[in-house]
Amino acid sequence: MKDYLNEINNLYPVRKKYQDKTRFIEYVKQEVTEYKIEVQEKRKTRNIVIGDVENARVVFTAHYDTPAAALIPNIMMPVNKIIYFGYTFAFVGIIVAVSIFLAEVLTWLLNANERQFTSVAYLGIYFLLVYLTMLAFENKNNKNDNTSGVAAVMSLIKNIDKDSNVAFILFDNEEKGLIGSGQFNKQNKKMMENKPLINLDCIGNGNEIVVIFNNEKMESVDLLKESVVGNERYNVNFFNKKQAMGASDQRHFKNGVGVFACHKGKYIKLYTPYIHTAKDTVADVENINYLTETLTEYVSKLNEV
Repeated sequence: MKDYLNEINNLYPVRKKYQDKTRFIEYVKQEVTEYKIEVQEKRKTRNIVIGDVENARVVFTAHYDTPAAALIPNIMMPVNKIIYFGYTFAFVGIIVAVSIFLAEVLTWLLNANERQFTSVAYLGIYFLLVYLTMLAFENKNNKNDNTSGVAAVMSLIKNIDKDSNVAFILFDNEEKGLIGSGQFNKQNKKMMENKPLINLDCIGNGNEIVVIFNNEKMESVDLLKESVVGNERYNVNFFNKKQAMGASDQRHFKNGVGVFACHKGKYIKLYTPYIHTAKDTVADVENINYLTETLTEYVSKLNEV
């Protein structure tokens, strides 16, 4: 099996700017000759659609865009909602406090006594800090988020028989608010209503495989659970969307399934570290191979039904 994880990470580690994405799209076109490829573009968001989605029985997806470098890690904690939101609100609270302080200092330095000036200064400083700490600078290390998911989709393309009625989508602009998947779902909602969509995001770092179902009553849930089974190295955790959070592209789809890899902690039950930081350099090709094999098994069982 080809090592797409390290190849993509070495050749196309950053896929944030338009020209970066253009180079990666050409790479996908050169690699994938088995299926028809369509690049669907709307407002500089380009989804790479591989195969016949309309007639596919299952669609595998991942987002190929990469994030900006963040001041603090975006730690994924799918089942620790209180800790996750507390962590997030603490960061926002610090930015708010710093913005208020700097706005007051600026008001004093300029001898501007009007509160309206302070309010405008606060808003300007707040949005500037958010931009600088979360959006301004591209992250050159994105091995787990989401080169790992892209590598798994590429491996599935090569591993699954072409006549298996599957399709694949590499979504764009997930990091900007699930824009690519949102656009696709809006245009194809009826077509996707009863179709399983399995989204692979941050699957390279951790031996705890987390699978989150938007709809536990969808067709082939049992087949997926029978196929993605644990072994000596991997433990598989199945959740519904009320039990766990999975903030990725599957959220837009009725039959969306999110697949992630996590670590198990003493206090934080499941977590994935280093996302959106320079330390996102760890992803294991064995995770890619494991999910490629088990999801290929799922497709085989699905075709037997």
